[in-house]
Amino acid sequence: MAKFCAISDLHGALPKIEECNVVFICGDIFPLEIQRTNTECEAWMNGEFSDWIDSLPCEKVIIIPGNHDFFYERMGLTKILNLIKDNPKLKDKLIYLENSSYEYEGLKIFGCPWCDGPWGWAFVDSTGEKYNPIPNCDILLTHQPPRVEKLGCSYPGMIYEENWGSEKLKQKIISKDIKYNFCGHIHTGTHGGVTIPGCKTKFYNVSIKDEDYKVTFKPTYIEITA
Repeated sequence: MAKFCAISDLHGALPKIEECNVVFICGDIFPLEIQRTNTECEAWMNGEFSDWIDSLPCEKVIIIPGNHDFFYERMGLTKILNLIKDNPKLKDKLIYLENSSYEYEGLKIFGCPWCDGPWGWAFVDSTGEKYNPIPNCDILLTHQPPRVEKLGCSYPGMIYEENWGSEKLKQKIISKDIKYNFCGHIHTGTHGGVTIPGCKTKFYNVSIKDEDYKVTFKPTYIEITA
């Protein structure tokens, strides 16, 4: 049995993490004030972010990008993987997934960064075709929340509540054999495990910030066996 920590929507925040085996980060990693500037993002990734990753009390950190992570999209997968490989603090610890898989102690983990929208942001595809590579897996990391309960609701319980969960992503997950889905994107969506009838997947929104970009929610910890 391994202990996992799941977080999302850091927007530059680098929280304290309890000792665990693996940390998942489900996108929107870079600070808002530098997110559109490649040089500043690269310096932050190789500086403050790299030091934080190195300090975490875990064996691996597995990340996917989100719609604010322009740097990852602009640089492209090969360059990002090379940046990680060339950084001694990241190369043996940080795993970057972009519609790709990684196996940890018999658990298959798949990372899908794509969102339904809005246009003008990183990793956006409203057709739902970018969800097609999602396979059967133990753990699915997505930035976009599926349309499950209020997992993707902004400002739940208020008069301007709106559900931004993706029906396309939900249907893809239902069609597969997936045990856990960790997501973010909509900061104030229902946190904690959510299930729906007829689907074996347990869904978690793990954003740590609220809609005002203040750190509000604690990291999610869960023990999973292969």
